[in-house]
Amino acid sequence: LLMFDAFHDVAEKAKSGNAHAKAVVQSWADGEWFKKRPTLADKISLRVFKVTGETNTDDLSPAPDAWSRPDIPLHALAMLKMARDGIVPDVQGSIGPMKQIEEMRGQGFPIAYVGDVVGTGSSRKSATNSVLWFFGDDVPYVPNKRAGGFCFGTKIAPIFYNTMEDAGALPIEFDVSNINMGDVIDVYPYEGKVCKHDSDEVITTFEMKTPVLLDEVRAGGRIPLIIGRGLTSKARAELGLPAFDLFKTPDQPAESTKGFTLA
Repeated sequence: LLMFDAFHDVAEKAKSGNAHAKAVVQSWADGEWFKKRPTLADKISLRVFKVTGETNTDDLSPAPDAWSRPDIPLHALAMLKMARDGIVPDVQGSIGPMKQIEEMRGQGFPIAYVGDVVGTGSSRKSATNSVLWFFGDDVPYVPNKRAGGFCFGTKIAPIFYNTMEDAGALPIEFDVSNINMGDVIDVYPYEGKVCKHDSDEVITTFEMKTPVLLDEVRAGGRIPLIIGRGLTSKARAELGLPAFDLFKTPDQPAESTKGFTLA
């Protein structure tokens, strides 16, 4: 994806007969960068780490600890460092519930961060980094950073939601009132439902905010999808190939003649 700005250089080499450049352009046109990544499973079993009430980004990335934000593993130690219902910090006001998280990890199943209201506040990037450090996946060849993961809430603040998208996580809004700390749930991303583990009992249902969300997760984030999709489109145009239906397209808003306010 870092080749995006050098596309025309590669295309020129392909035109001049460079076999390696031809293979690269064809690979881009075929969307191999996307196809080789796994799709989300039809059913995802997760253990719930639930924080009741509102989780502000300052709870996840405290301002007094802002000096450590570039060091994600160190800064993440301060996540949820203040005691609250169901959350037991290792050191009140200093180190968050590391033992509690570690104990849950030992119980099996990937862990989803779940809250009633999640991500209000402005420190959305460092807050996302903290959550994903504990509940995300390692990024190959990139130390001290994780991506992916799952974040569910009755309400997820828009800019926090977008930042989770950028990180390749799966943020979904649904009613979490009947989901508790330590529960194991089965999430069906294509059917839009959440069930008790190994049961047909539906806890709640949901709709994705956009059909593109699952493509974003597969691509490793919203930005990689945007760049990669553009790269594939350029390559197909270069080779005279028709438009591709490999990627989902966002729903177009209904036309309106009402105009805009000055707000």
